[in-house]
Amino acid sequence: MRAALDGSHQRWVRVIAAGPGGSPVEVPVVDGSVTWQAGSYTRCAARFTVAGLALAPAALDDPLAPVGSRVLIDMGVGLPGGHVEHVRVASLWVESVDLRRPDELLDVQAVSRAARVSAAGLPAAAQPAPGQTALQMIRSVVEQAVGAGVTHVTAGVADAPAPADSSFTGDPWQAVEALSDTLAAETFFDREDRLVTRPVPVLATPAAVLDAAASVTATWGVLDRSRFANHVRLVFTGPAGEIVGEAKDDAAGSPTRWGGPAGKALYEETRPGPVTQAEADAAAARMLVRILASFERCGVEMVPDPTLELGDTVMLRHADGRAARYLVSAVTLPLGPGAARVELNATAFGSTASP
Repeated sequence: MRAALDGSHQRWVRVIAAGPGGSPVEVPVVDGSVTWQAGSYTRCAARFTVAGLALAPAALDDPLAPVGSRVLIDMGVGLPGGHVEHVRVASLWVESVDLRRPDELLDVQAVSRAARVSAAGLPAAAQPAPGQTALQMIRSVVEQAVGAGVTHVTAGVADAPAPADSSFTGDPWQAVEALSDTLAAETFFDREDRLVTRPVPVLATPAAVLDAAASVTATWGVLDRSRFANHVRLVFTGPAGEIVGEAKDDAAGSPTRWGGPAGKALYEETRPGPVTQAEADAAAARMLVRILASFERCGVEMVPDPTLELGDTVMLRHADGRAARYLVSAVTLPLGPGAARVELNATAFGSTASP
């Protein structure tokens, strides 16, 4: 589908659906969006409208039946000569399909495979086998939920033994997140539906420059006190009792320091253990960084760029001449005409100075 015209190039969107064991078909999408959101366990979701009722599910193996059907979303640019360069934007699983009559439209919702992992539940407590590492246990928990054969990408992660007394029940994805925290990592399903465990993103060399005077059509900023804390206390509970990890912004001169201009704000959370004291303190320090990052947020509307990834460092040049580095925390790409919306987080309040 040709979605819009950007300069001299045509912007294209292609949506392919396939039911369990069925042949893939191209879906005539007329509108919608796909959103990547850091901090959400599903991480990626799409909502789109399909023209006509020809693909309305009538059997469990139909391309859009919400019982195992996949949706592949590609975006691309039409180049001279009719060639189109596509980039995979998302690989999702159909969650629901609503029929709209008399409009003869289908409203489809699709989510990442993490939702299927979460919904599966753990039939029995998940505990590490002797000698099992955290990465091995993450894959084991996921494959218990969705079956064997999951591709697990772990580049850059320093593996470590799974906490010996760990015991997880209920939601498998909570176990995945807890095990990832012990490695200072995050786990998610990527654009190709691969399970990825990677180090938690930090500010780095910018992968892209967003210019308020060029590609960016609108910007906004948020300083959200409801999301703010400058002291984190994590209580890990295990068979041997509690281990408390703490982290506090006590850097001299920091505008968000404990007891400084921002006052005092405590964030407290209970998590399953056991962990060592060092692991508990490290987890609290990582949480503090995430909270301070979400306190100062901004966003842009821009020409859609399907190559932007969550966790990318970008340079935002504001209209008033300031330049700042941010981490990409959310990306919404239109599947019809319109601009993309990109949300950005700083690492701490006051980080808008030029790096």
